Amino acid sequence: MIIKKLSTQDFLFLFTTLALPLAWMMSQAPIFQNPSYHNFADQSLIGGIPHFFDVATNVLFLLAGIYGVREHLRNKFSISKLGLVLGVILVAPGSAYYHLQPDNERLLWDRLPMVIGFCSLMSWLLVAYFKIKREKLLLSIINIIGLSSLIVWVWTGDLRFYYWVQLSPVVLLLYLGIFKGELFTNRAMILGAFVCYAAAKLTEKYDIAIFESLGLSGHSVKHALAALAVLLLVKLDVRPSLTTSHNY
Repeated sequence: MIIKKLSTQDFLFLFTTLALPLAWMMSQAPIFQNPSYHNFADQSLIGGIPHFFDVATNVLFLLAGIYGVREHLRNKFSISKLGLVLGVILVAPGSAYYHLQPDNERLLWDRLPMVIGFCSLMSWLLVAYFKIKREKLLLSIINIIGLSSLIVWVWTGDLRFYYWVQLSPVVLLLYLGIFKGELFTNRAMILGAFVCYAAAKLTEKYDIAIFESLGLSGHSVKHALAALAVLLLVKLDVRPSLTTSHNY
């Protein structure tokens, strides 16, 4: 078993961060991709590159990922945290490819690396909380679950499972930042990453309104905020004194 001897507090943690969001998401009517989603505010054409700023701002993910690799070479990340960094690096070409010609077929290549990043984040946070020994197995299982959410979307068109895969790591992050910040070297990094992610989702939603106000699309701003969230997570570390496993 990966996790043993769950306490009441552990069950509450898993229920609040994983089971409850899944139950809530699956209680909704099936969610299908709105075709209008692909109509982004950025319609620029610069140097022959369509949707230039939505495409170009993906370099921020690449830079955040490269910084993460640099930190890994200096401090040796856990495999889950390294998976998060590698997932973010892959977001750069995947998202750029999608934004060159936004449609459902290309959107898969945008979401695939994001799933790797979110699932690796979930694994990293669970390992930090439970002190799990078999991290590679947990990381593999969670990524298989995440990839299956994309298969469900492609086959059925229903996004509920995929949305849960994206939502749960964020709920985990917020829960740990509020209730278990002592597990990490800097609680502010956790809360900062959450705020950046929440702001990124808002700027994505108000893509056109932000473009009309700033001349830069909300989706481009989203890329910057999401990359900043990654940088904060890269700088976040589990306290060494709390990394001893407890037979999980």
